[in-house]
Amino acid sequence: MILQAQTQMRGIAQLFSLRQAASRTIIKSAQQTRGCRMHARKLSDDEISKLMTKLPGWKIQNGKLHREYECKDFVTAFGNMTRVALIAESMNHHPEWFNVWNKVVIDLVTHSVKGISDLDLVLAEKVEEVFSGALAKQHSSGS
Repeated sequence: MILQAQTQMRGIAQLFSLRQAASRTIIKSAQQTRGCRMHARKLSDDEISKLMTKLPGWKIQNGKLHREYECKDFVTAFGNMTRVALIAESMNHHPEWFNVWNKVVIDLVTHSVKGISDLDLVLAEKVEEVFSGALAKQHSSGS
């Protein structure tokens, strides 16, 4: 029982250490992204089609950029959402999203232009970096 508790405490300490390192990286990324604030420009259907090739797994659904991710567990899913939240806040452009345990569903649309804008594409690329980085680590760790 004591050994099990010690093992759990070591795991929690490692997780906390990893989160601190990730938070420093995310804050730095968010600060860099802060410089790319721009006014939203509605994209044409042709522009969206061309740019979608840069976003594997994303599709247009109900007039929004749409993507679903499945993470290792709730902590990973929520951690990724937190990273995205920092970036989105620095851009002053916020996703519509939904989370249940290890699943995250993200929709991006710019209400001020009544459609998909350049900001949605920039944020989608950032979201992809966050989630694909986490998925790559998940696969390389054998999970």
